[in-house]
Amino acid sequence: MKKSGFLIIVFLLTLPFFNLKSQELISNRSLTGICYAGTKVNRIYIPPPETFKMKSGSKGGGAITVVYTGFTAEAKAAVEYAVNILESILPSDLKMMIKASWTTISTAGVLGNSSITGFAGGWGIDALDPMAYYPVTVAEKIVGKSLNEDNEADVELVLNSTAKWYMGTDGNTPVSKYDLVTVVIHELCHGLGFFDSMNAESSVGSYGLGTIPIIYDKFVENLVEKKLTDTTLFSQNSKDLYDQLVGGQLYFAGPLTVKYLSGSRARLYAPSTWDPGSSVSHLDELRTSQADALMTPYIDYGEAIHDPGKLTLSILGDLGWINTRIIPGEIKDTEEHLTEVELNAVIRSDTAFNKDMVSLVYSSDDFLTADTLVMTSAALKNSYSGTIPIASYNTKIEYYFFVADDFSRLYRSPSLAEKNPYSVYIGTDTVKPVVSHSPAEYFFEKIDSIHFEANVTDNLGVDTVYLEYKVNNVSSKFYGLKSGDLDEFTATLPVKAELLKGGDSLEYRIIAVDKASGRNMSISPSSGYYSVRIETLLPVVSE
Repeated sequence: MKKSGFLIIVFLLTLPFFNLKSQELISNRSLTGICYAGTKVNRIYIPPPETFKMKSGSKGGGAITVVYTGFTAEAKAAVEYAVNILESILPSDLKMMIKASWTTISTAGVLGNSSITGFAGGWGIDALDPMAYYPVTVAEKIVGKSLNEDNEADVELVLNSTAKWYMGTDGNTPVSKYDLVTVVIHELCHGLGFFDSMNAESSVGSYGLGTIPIIYDKFVENLVEKKLTDTTLFSQNSKDLYDQLVGGQLYFAGPLTVKYLSGSRARLYAPSTWDPGSSVSHLDELRTSQADALMTPYIDYGEAIHDPGKLTLSILGDLGWINTRIIPGEIKDTEEHLTEVELNAVIRSDTAFNKDMVSLVYSSDDFLTADTLVMTSAALKNSYSGTIPIASYNTKIEYYFFVADDFSRLYRSPSLAEKNPYSVYIGTDTVKPVVSHSPAEYFFEKIDSIHFEANVTDNLGVDTVYLEYKVNNVSSKFYGLKSGDLDEFTATLPVKAELLKGGDSLEYRIIAVDKASGRNMSISPSSGYYSVRIETLLPVVSE
């Protein structure tokens, strides 16, 4: 079982630090997993894990939605069975959409393929490793929300309708057929992040999107425990890196994986001849136990593995499926004369963490110096607070949180810590509100009202947002916007009295005032007015 020669995409070669908080996805249209039919007979059956429940209507922890195209009823039932197995073992907050197609694949020997639809930078989702890209499936788990549209798939799965399939769910696969349930689970595990971005061509080794590795890459080591992504040892686009990739001795060495293997590392499939799409992204065929063999390179005739296995789940855990998330409490700048300020955070973890060492690091001099405070937890479970002193008025405090889990993984929030900390300002406020608004190009004549929306934020808080508008350049009028959720302000402006008609013009601007004593003001646009034309309604035509 293989994946394709991976991710032929052109990216910027520099990390987009201009938007460190960005959670935008980098779109991907290349295959990240491909499954080839083995030629041997391997008559085994590994049943589903104990967590799997077959009771009617019963679901597991997660929620996976599949949109089907072209499937027969029997094939769809096998896919649903595989999906239910994964749902039973994945976290309860999993929400994932799969676009599945049942069609002819012309490439000989291909049973199916899958692709991740996008990647998110670790710096934008406060991931454990900020300097890596995360598949959208893992990224959404880490950040705790969807990063794409509700109707967009996280994984696209294509299955070859002409393959010699066994579509039963009992694992009794004939030696002349391939088990559909097994292939689906394998491909969806690739979709959950079990794949690399390594490449070895023309004696040159490389990896990553641009120069930034994906998270799986960061755990790949050689025989002597040297990480392949350590550029002080193996340069990008180098012969040294190439030699490692085809050297036959590669391992996956995440902390969960090493613990499961009692101190050992997971041996990866790394043939001396580079196999694009299969090398590195699979477990070694000969050195992996039968119980953990789902993610080895080939699925053979009669082979039915309906349990991802603890090794695969450990690797997925290292990639971010077993995660600890620090959620900071909201705090705004203030003009009050405070001598101390309380900072709060909530810890949500999929495993145990050191509850006695949830800590806060803070500085008032851009981290030339810093202090560390161990936070305390009161009545609310996993809710922590810490109070820091304010030495003088007009002081900016920068800070970040950190906590370690039982696998000695140190999580920070924000993940870039001192490079991009949180901050709170105590003193006279001179920061203006930030107004974001997209004007319409036109409206039709004879409308009764016009709806306006704007997003307005301020470090201290927004006091007032209103419109200044004028029709046909006549004297200005004013109309207030009402606040809603997520910094949204809206207004429905009644214009019936103006009797707008084709050829008229509407000019307006949005004015926002904050709560500072000096009442800082922003105007959008920064100069002039937005201009919207009024279009004529033409007579109805008969044909």
